[in-house]
Amino acid sequence: MELSTLLQLELKRRQNKNPRYSLRAFAQSLNQDAGTLTRVMKGQRIVKHATALSVMSALDLNSETQTQILETLAAKRMQRTSKRIPMQNMGTEVFENIFEKTNIHLLASLRLRKFKSKRNWGLLAHSLHITEEDLLARMSSLERIGAIAIKGASVEVIAKNISTLPIPFTTEKRRAIQQEFLDDAKKAIDEVPFELRDNCTLTIPINSKDLLKIKAILQKARNRINVISEKKSCHEHIYNVSMAVYPVIL
Repeated sequence: MELSTLLQLELKRRQNKNPRYSLRAFAQSLNQDAGTLTRVMKGQRIVKHATALSVMSALDLNSETQTQILETLAAKRMQRTSKRIPMQNMGTEVFENIFEKTNIHLLASLRLRKFKSKRNWGLLAHSLHITEEDLLARMSSLERIGAIAIKGASVEVIAKNISTLPIPFTTEKRRAIQQEFLDDAKKAIDEVPFELRDNCTLTIPINSKDLLKIKAILQKARNRINVISEKKSCHEHIYNVSMAVYPVIL
């Protein structure tokens, strides 16, 4: 559910109980500015994570509803702050045609200057440990679903910096690819020099209500990393950034 819709319904519910109940009173109950709240309810403003959490806490929403709202807001922020990333809205089936490890690495690699030209696609295939025939077949498939555009002897990537964030549920295929990336992260600990990687773990006791805040922080960090990537027009390397939060003792 959209936060704007939820706020509209809640205001209407309160006004049905008390016809004299005002928007200003509603804003005060949420500890928000009335003008700002009006813009949020009209869909003219995307609130920050902290503001959303504060509003949802005041409304005493259940965790499932809060998660859905936070994920919707995060997806909207990504679209707003990534105007230079022409990422089309894809259905789950089309999205999962891309969301396969080799395809993800292929899409990222095609953004490197050395692999934009067709004359280096043989080297790209070698770097991805696939045949040139497999590479061309994958590129053809990605072009059909609008992820890339092949223009003569060069290619333009349309679907950049793929993320599962806009789809607020998991699938068997997504679980499998996440496990693959975690396996790669474990290999990197042994195979990649420390100065070229970073691994950290934080084990903490938390209140169950704080999980949403932690997930929001991770989503915000992912978006900020994406912005750093997009600020450079010339890239040199391909990196994976993996984030995870999960219970150890429930």
